[in-house]
Amino acid sequence: MRRGGRRRARADAGARGPGPAREGGGWHGPVFSTRQGQPTPFLRELALTVTTNSDAQPQFGDDDPRTAYNRVFFAILRIHRTLMPQIEKALREVGIADPIWYEILLATEEAGEAGVQMQVLERRLFVPQYALSRHVARIEKAGLIRRAAAGGAGRGQILYIAEAGRGLPARIWQIYADKIRSAFAPALTTDEAYDLVRVLNRLYR
Repeated sequence: MRRGGRRRARADAGARGPGPAREGGGWHGPVFSTRQGQPTPFLRELALTVTTNSDAQPQFGDDDPRTAYNRVFFAILRIHRTLMPQIEKALREVGIADPIWYEILLATEEAGEAGVQMQVLERRLFVPQYALSRHVARIEKAGLIRRAAAGGAGRGQILYIAEAGRGLPARIWQIYADKIRSAFAPALTTDEAYDLVRVLNRLYR
């Protein structure tokens, strides 16, 4: 599909999308656009790299084609460093101390009455046990979840959503969605976004 056709699939601000926890198992960022609302050169370059048209590929002039891997890594790193402070600030304003709270709360709420085991969360979120325990303790102190010892051998724990935490993931996700779409929609069509996420998903180990 040529770029002209892709423009018809431009993302709109009202479309829903899955949250990070759903994708991992899958940002009105002023730095991503000019005052006139146009995408910055960085995002325009990112949009070009995910199109399937060979005549639209950017020419970097690298002597070693393996430099492309370096470019991918640092492009992802720059986006994260630029975007996450904005998201973190918005989340703190509604009482969410760390973005990973969203993923923990979402997984716990989705588990329903059965709850979710801490070991399952570790694997799902790619978070080490000590860090997950620290976040869970803070979320529990905030009254958003409760935990209990798992039955049987071992010292496992199960998390349950508390009444104060019900519905909170949906409200948190709206903050994510608004900022993500405001940053990316001017530079990527929905087709290009799907192309990009398919490639990035192959990098999971």
